[in-house]
Amino acid sequence: MENKSCPLGHSCHSMKDGKMITCAWLQTIEGLNPQTGEPVQKEDCAISLLPLLLIQNAKESSITSNAVNSFRDSVIEKNNQAIAYHQLQQRIINA
Repeated sequence: MENKSCPLGHSCHSMKDGKMITCAWLQTIEGLNPQTGEPVQKEDCAISLLPLLLIQNAKESSITSNAVNSFRDSVIEKNNQAIAYHQLQQRIINA
């Protein structure tokens, strides 16, 4: 097992009383690298993974924002059509 350099100064894996102790901050992530699109399967300290996860979070937030804006534009367009239709009906009724 590789003993990584911990930002907190701890060991990722250590032996204590004959038992293997794994740091609670040690995490495994799988997915695609948000910068390169390459597959990633990485075991590392959660603290050192934060920049990668923050980049992915920003990307997902941007995608969500774009979807919400598109939905809003669709709703506005449909509302404007409904208002125009209602106004046309009122003109026909009042004529």
